[in-house]
Amino acid sequence: PSDRTYLRLHFYPLLHGAATYHLRLLLADRRGGKLLHLPVAASPEYKTNGADTSYDLALLRWGLKTLIWIARDHQSSQGGVPEEGNSTTFHSSLSPAPAVEKWESTLSSLAPYSISETTGYNIAANVPLTVGQRHFSHLLMIYPLQLEQWENPAARDLIARSVDHWVSLCQPKDGLKGGCAGYSYTGAAMFSILMGRGEAALSNITALLKTQSTVTGTTGMGAVVGPNTMYGERCKKLWPQPCPCMETPLHAADAIQSMFLQSGAGIVDVFPAIPSKWGEVVFHKLLAEGAFLVSGRWYFGEALFVRIESLEGEELVVRPRVRAPVSTIPNSVKLIPLKDGVFRIQGLVAGGEVMIYHLGAQEQIDRYTISSVAQKNSHHNFWGKH
Repeated sequence: PSDRTYLRLHFYPLLHGAATYHLRLLLADRRGGKLLHLPVAASPEYKTNGADTSYDLALLRWGLKTLIWIARDHQSSQGGVPEEGNSTTFHSSLSPAPAVEKWESTLSSLAPYSISETTGYNIAANVPLTVGQRHFSHLLMIYPLQLEQWENPAARDLIARSVDHWVSLCQPKDGLKGGCAGYSYTGAAMFSILMGRGEAALSNITALLKTQSTVTGTTGMGAVVGPNTMYGERCKKLWPQPCPCMETPLHAADAIQSMFLQSGAGIVDVFPAIPSKWGEVVFHKLLAEGAFLVSGRWYFGEALFVRIESLEGEELVVRPRVRAPVSTIPNSVKLIPLKDGVFRIQGLVAGGEVMIYHLGAQEQIDRYTISSVAQKNSHHNFWGKH
């Protein structure tokens, strides 16, 4: 089935049920205010519970926003536009029926995240992050949900403050301390990528790959990355060998690809976090949100070209990082400037393709090819074997 069919028949009912469950947990403000609160709960693997956990608030906000988007997108695909505040106008093929008015009202009344002026997002109301936490559960609104985006200049200080504080408690000093583990490195890499910190992202991933026999916190969980890319941690002395944690190497692979391509903030962002030591980078047909296959070549500080194929004809906004002035092949596909380095693509239909390149480089068209980057043998490594 198509993505939209799966969305309507499978994902939407599942998310609807999860959101409905959480809506029933909401509590009125005890001081008589209009805010809605979540009860005392745990933030995964953190020692102290609290009300209005950042973890649950972020997930509920994302769930409600996504349900509203699905309902409106489905109505649009059926050729209609819902009346404002009237969920009954939505197409009946969505089941259970959308409750857009209720979802929007809840979003407007939901308690804000608890925030420290010095350390950023807290674990929960009156529960700051004070010890190392291998999971970044209190930062889900930044990644992976991207409710708070680096694209918004007003959000950057809080994002950086929150991430830097979390990372500072996970620094590998005399072994991994405070409960941090391999997944902390891949999480830190993803945050760094979203903030355009290519050097930090590379450092995070390299640190993971050099994790051969360290000790995590006081639990005695030995962590190891093997030559076959698998990662394991000793299971609190319940098993003599490290227990596999397959999410860590998969997340590391995702982080590496995300250094080439990001698309979660409504912009297809090409080469968002390339470290300076990576002089040449080539990737081919990575899939971006909106059903776009993206290819590109990076050469010492800038993109030589970016090629994008549209599979469904969806609207496309792109930051190609090609040196200005830029042009397109075919020239029937137009670049509409939106802000510095960001363009709306006009004229790219389903099945169509566009190449974005530096206008003054037509004589170097032979360089606009997808081919492997030549490497010295000394630069080759098996993943995990250094």
